Amino acid sequence: MNRLALKLLHNLKSLFFLIFYYGLEVPWKAYDKYIQKRSIKALKIKYPIIDCIRFKGIEFLIYFASKGIIEELILKEGSYEGELIALADSFIEEKTIIIDVGANIGFESLYFAKKYPNNKVFSYEPTAIAYKCLSKSKAINDLENLNIFKLGVGEKNGTVEIHAATQSTYNKGLASIDANFDLDDTFTKETIDIITLDDHVKENLRVSLIKIDVQGYETKVLEGAVTLIEKDKPVIIYEHFEGYYSDPLELRNKIESLFMPLGYELYLIRSKGDFRPHKFLEKINFKSPKAINGDIVALPI
Repeated sequence: MNRLALKLLHNLKSLFFLIFYYGLEVPWKAYDKYIQKRSIKALKIKYPIIDCIRFKGIEFLIYFASKGIIEELILKEGSYEGELIALADSFIEEKTIIIDVGANIGFESLYFAKKYPNNKVFSYEPTAIAYKCLSKSKAINDLENLNIFKLGVGEKNGTVEIHAATQSTYNKGLASIDANFDLDDTFTKETIDIITLDDHVKENLRVSLIKIDVQGYETKVLEGAVTLIEKDKPVIIYEHFEGYYSDPLELRNKIESLFMPLGYELYLIRSKGDFRPHKFLEKINFKSPKAINGDIVALPI
């Protein structure tokens, strides 16, 4: 009888939670997003603009050349990829180098340079419009420790064509060297220089963090940084999206063959919930038949 009563009580609690969540929190979340969208629209923003950021106690300015999804997210929420930045803060060491590959307009690079004045930030962004924004943001913040490079990063030095965003591109973060399925007719081709991190990073300081977001080119970046990774053992955070690859299993094998000899374990950043968020790192099983998509953290062991 006691077991039955406890089960009924548990079921009632679960039912109450579902009613509360879907009856109150979900509509409130939808309403809040609606109000945010209306508020941005009501401002009738005329680009270019400079936004004043205060994120995790760090204040800086950021330049936006034109309208876009990343720009609107920052305007509405005051941050971009905040969970990733919070995690990165756990691994960054003082007086080291932070590398941001595929920096785009540079929210993370600006934050890192402002928060860690004794560190050097190496920020790589090869596309013209994003590099222009990042250059202006660096100048108005007077960040001497932020080193920005109009370069792509890969497995060898050379030149390639990249599908670059234009002023009319809504999601400028999709710029890519490969002809990915999510590109549209607003993108244009630019010829860019490519370097390897092994050849380009020649500082005496140790690299403590590498962040990579290059729309399916991540393994090429890693292949060109093996010597650096082996020497400094930085924490690496990179985007992994199997939809960009015709053979995801081949991609997984390549990643394992890269990281295992270097002594790394790989974890997927997991999070759920907007009002009461839960965040954790889940060790990746590359043999799993399920798709693996999201941000991955490679930790030296």
